[in-house]
Amino acid sequence: QVDYMGFYLTKASISGDQTFVTYIPKEGVNLESSSKVNAGGISTSIKGSKSIFKDASNKSSYRKDSSQTTVLTQGFTVKDTSDAPKTVTVVPRAGATKPKSSEVLESKLSNDKGHAIKIIPDGVSPTIMGDDILKNLDSGTGVSHEELGVVEITAIDNQSGLKNLSVSIENVDAHSVREYTMDPEKKISIDFTSDPVFFEGELHITIRAVDNVGNINTKTYGADILKLTADIEPNTLPRGGEGTLHIVTYGYAERVTIGFPEELKAINEGLKKDYNYAYPEFIKEEGIDFMIPYNKEEIPPGTYTFTITAYKNGKTVVAHPSVTVIDDTALKARVRLR
Repeated sequence: QVDYMGFYLTKASISGDQTFVTYIPKEGVNLESSSKVNAGGISTSIKGSKSIFKDASNKSSYRKDSSQTTVLTQGFTVKDTSDAPKTVTVVPRAGATKPKSSEVLESKLSNDKGHAIKIIPDGVSPTIMGDDILKNLDSGTGVSHEELGVVEITAIDNQSGLKNLSVSIENVDAHSVREYTMDPEKKISIDFTSDPVFFEGELHITIRAVDNVGNINTKTYGADILKLTADIEPNTLPRGGEGTLHIVTYGYAERVTIGFPEELKAINEGLKKDYNYAYPEFIKEEGIDFMIPYNKEEIPPGTYTFTITAYKNGKTVVAHPSVTVIDDTALKARVRLR
């Protein structure tokens, strides 16, 4: 009965074959029925100048048909190195020890080669590309969906080939998830400008690439996409004129502060504003009216800049709208011309 089973690997670019021989003990064999082999008695020897496979120490064996058939299941891992061959031929072998002798009778090699299989020893996961711009999302400076534009994600696998590529985007603020799968050209295009409501806010992005033997590469990115616009209408005012500061935030801002020019704050401390939002909204608008004092000494002609800051999860975005105060003389000249 067979008590030796194994295989050898061959590849032209590898100097020398790698051979695995597994010994299956004969003790406890039941010739009347099927019987499992004690795993503790199974042992494997490995020979070869270079390591292609590595024994995973996962073995099981049983005999059936009155021990005429021996079945061996054995696990192996593939080395994860760049010089691993792209294709390896595996030739199964079997042997039996002669009674009252240590000599092993081996199966006929020519017949064994007829049962050979070719495998791809791929221990390297696919390479994901096109995600460079996503690395800057969590920079802490704030990013808008317009800055991202259209992002094209691809992946390659030079060994077993790419089987699947997917992207998952979760908008935590909106409690929404979108899934993307690769097209026939094995790429994924995501237009971040197509839906501002979804693509602004706290985003969790996961890219997953899988090759044909199950190696997986996963990349994750996090971002709070926060946008702020601010303008003053009208942006040119005479002394005594009134203007309105318009502020709009996109992406669930938690707080907005308004820094008025020092000259205006000195006249009216009430112009200093600080909004804290207990329930952030995707779009939040604020409008603040203000007046330019009549006194020329207090507000000389010139341009005055406001500082508007939006906050979310430790990130900030800033806008600097400005208003120009004109001289009374210029205003009276314009009135007379009318």
